[in-house]
Amino acid sequence: MHTLRQGPRYRELLSNVIQGESMPIAPVAFWRHHPIADQDGVALAESTIAFQRRFDCDFVKITPASSFQLRDYGLTDRWDHDPLGRRTLGPGPVESPQHWWSLPKLDPHTGFLARYLECAVRVRSALPAHIPVVQTVFNPVFQATALSTGGLPHHLHTAPEAVRAGLTRIAENTVALISALRDCGIDGVFLASQHVNAESMPEAVYADWALPFDRDCIVAAEGLPFNMLHLHGQRPHLRLANRFGVDLVHFAAPDDLLPSQAFRSSRVALSTGLLGSDLLSTEPDHVFRRTEQLLDRWKGPHFVLAAGCVVPLGAPDQNIDAAIACARTPRPDRLRLAECA
Repeated sequence: MHTLRQGPRYRELLSNVIQGESMPIAPVAFWRHHPIADQDGVALAESTIAFQRRFDCDFVKITPASSFQLRDYGLTDRWDHDPLGRRTLGPGPVESPQHWWSLPKLDPHTGFLARYLECAVRVRSALPAHIPVVQTVFNPVFQATALSTGGLPHHLHTAPEAVRAGLTRIAENTVALISALRDCGIDGVFLASQHVNAESMPEAVYADWALPFDRDCIVAAEGLPFNMLHLHGQRPHLRLANRFGVDLVHFAAPDDLLPSQAFRSSRVALSTGLLGSDLLSTEPDHVFRRTEQLLDRWKGPHFVLAAGCVVPLGAPDQNIDAAIACARTPRPDRLRLAECA
């Protein structure tokens, strides 16, 4: 089932909205994890392509498991039937501060990582050029936390130089992956920054220890038209977003947050969407109304409707259809963000 489109489509619509042009509809894209399939490049590509052909989103996000950059370091993981399709990580190979110094240099064309280059090539070649494809990449601090099975905060205090050496190597490997993904023809990187929130790391600590390595990743992706930054968690450090250097920031926005409270810069385009509890509703009409309420609040061309974080595995297809239909309903109030504050 495809929702009737009106006006510009796909790449043109997304580009115009990010650049701040007034459009009658909002770009929209949803994504979900594909457990089991996400352990194999060909299977993940097939699942991603099938999802796009079913829902006809304005861009496609390749969503590998959060372990895909970590398996070649020796990290183990498993799927415990998490309702969002996420995998349980660990234990990691970094057990003591000395292990940070010995993290290997990874070649993205070999080992487990190579499967995801094949995935990106297959997805890009299977879809028309006017549909942008972005690839999820997890930022270095998230990778370091997973590799140390949560021991990173302690190591930051006891062996900061060792941690910095480890983060430097992880960032180098991530930059090499991004470079290889660029060669696959993707249109952007979806940089998932899992710890840029008050629950995970104080803002000053993040700015010192994480942001420089995140910036390395963004610089590696410069020139791609649709780079996105994902701020994870319920209390993201929104003030840091402008320092990343991306045009589109995705996060799960609480119901009481207004656009004028989120970012001071009108240059940054914003993306958010419904939480999983809404998408799991038994009534598509409820999803349509909730999406309409969200669009009432997040007006302006600087807005892209997406999953709040990720679509739950159990969300009925008709609920995704309802949210997409709402986004593609022309609205007379899609004004500039500054005018809506």
